[in-house]
Amino acid sequence: MKKIGLLGCGAIGTEIALAIDSGKINAQLTHIYDSDKSKSEILASKLAKKPVIVENPHMLSSNPVDVVVEAASQDAIRNHALSILQNRRDLMIMSVGALLDESVLDVLLEACGEFKKNIYLPSGAIAGLDAIKSVKNEIDSDI
Repeated sequence: MKKIGLLGCGAIGTEIALAIDSGKINAQLTHIYDSDKSKSEILASKLAKKPVIVENPHMLSSNPVDVVVEAASQDAIRNHALSILQNRRDLMIMSVGALLDESVLDVLLEACGEFKKNIYLPSGAIAGLDAIKSVKNEIDSDI
């Protein structure tokens, strides 16, 4: 069973955590972090299997987790993804729009090769909405 560290305890992170806690996702949520600690505490209170609330995002990947699931923001990817890979943890990125920045993508792809780790990108509506949000100022409409 995979041990999961969760970066971001907002709406998406909460849904992921609840799915793990209920057994819909066959994994164990062991550690959580949110820049707003109260969100971590609220999420933990909703779970039957209590994860450890860590004090900073780097502690997620320094603990014995198999994968860190990012459900925070594109800034979280820019600021923390490389550290997660350097700590030799796989990473699932929900905020895939961050990868539209080629410099971010290049650094993370290089780190995957160097540290022999994987980045997982979900497909579907959430990822699509994030991508649209990241380019919203560049979209024109004739409607």
